[in-house]
Amino acid sequence: MKLYVRSKVNGMIFDWSPSLARNPEAEVITEAEAYPERSMPKEIEKREPKVSIKVKEETEAPNEAPPALRAEATKKAALRVTSTKIKQADFAGLMGDF
Repeated sequence: MKLYVRSKVNGMIFDWSPSLARNPEAEVITEAEAYPERSMPKEIEKREPKVSIKVKEETEAPNEAPPALRAEATKKAALRVTSTKIKQADFAGLMGDF
């Protein structure tokens, strides 16, 4: 069985090496402790869910919006005109003094 080293500080797992195993802030663990999903029995992996995960199929068409709401949604919004010119003093403040 392969051995691994787990850090006691943050729980990170590393492959076993003599230098890591000597570290007092690390512990030597087995592969089953490091990766329990690898040693999981097959019958546990393929068990059926206890909660229903089926999705209902909707056969009804979605409700149509009222005509007044559709008319309002298709109106063009008023555009706000903004100036793209930047004054020299504003630019100098953003980038530092020149």
